[in-house]
Amino acid sequence: MLPALDEQTGLLPLGRFSASLDEIKANYIDDPRFAESMTRSEIWHHFESATAASAQLFL
Repeated sequence: MLPALDEQTGLLPLGRFSASLDEIKANYIDDPRFAESMTRSEIWHHFESATAASAQLFL
């Protein structure tokens, strides 16, 4: 589970957190806080493409 972003910095607190890709997308791409972002969805799409391509290398 991902913790809330720090209200002062807007960053995650220090530490390691376990999260699925669906959780990350829900919290940092699809969340209404980021609805006005012009780049988040595109960056996420590129991340998914790169992840899928690299996974194919290890089949």
